[in-house]
Amino acid sequence: MTRLSETMKRVGWIIQRQENGSWTVQASKARNYVFSPQTGWSVPLQEIERVLQEDVKALESGNLDPSRTLSRTTALDHTKHPSRPVVWICKNGLVAGKRVLHLGTGLDRFAGKTMLNAGAVSVTDYDPNFFPDRSVLGKIYDVVVCNYVLNVLPPVERKLVYTDIATCTAPCGRAYLCVQGKWPVLNRHRIVGTFEDGYVVQDGPSPHFRKGYDSAEFLAEIISAMGGKARVLCMFYSNTLAQWIPGFSTARRDT
Repeated sequence: MTRLSETMKRVGWIIQRQENGSWTVQASKARNYVFSPQTGWSVPLQEIERVLQEDVKALESGNLDPSRTLSRTTALDHTKHPSRPVVWICKNGLVAGKRVLHLGTGLDRFAGKTMLNAGAVSVTDYDPNFFPDRSVLGKIYDVVVCNYVLNVLPPVERKLVYTDIATCTAPCGRAYLCVQGKWPVLNRHRIVGTFEDGYVVQDGPSPHFRKGYDSAEFLAEIISAMGGKARVLCMFYSNTLAQWIPGFSTARRDT
């Protein structure tokens, strides 16, 4: 495990130690591996080494951006509780009786169960790293939840996510969007440069993108991208949880 770990980190693979002493490795293209000190790897080691070398070659040739893979680290692995925005949304009855799309699920492993326990009719996960089936984005949902996704994407990719949100939200539905504030971006990360409308930060072996919002800026961006109406529901310190109500939008597609 030690022999491979530095190379894995270099290309943006995520390594996590579990309570039972095993290790999980989240590789590119939603591939997942497990290493147990007792039984070894969950797949042949040769397969892992082959995929790893492919990613190394792609990185060195400029065809793999480690920030895409490392963006998964921005979704915290909540080992005991779902994220605070999910808890707040459920506590206030905003998913009861609704079909929910959790867009950018990340490692919030308890979110789906929490929303179902709060009365959601169904919860569908989409995440390019962990739940990569894009066919779920071809459906309409009463509620779309998207937490701490928009603030880790540069403008071009962020626009695509706004399009997905607008497309998947029912005409009488709601979207609940949470982003990181400016203070944590500027004070909790090691900034190594600027990029587009945010920063390049490097908290580990490779850099990735971060953008911090104030509430007014976030609401203005939501309306600019999707039309409709937006308002602040709650602040988690400097982080903003907003509600979006569909209206006329150039981002919406015919379904």
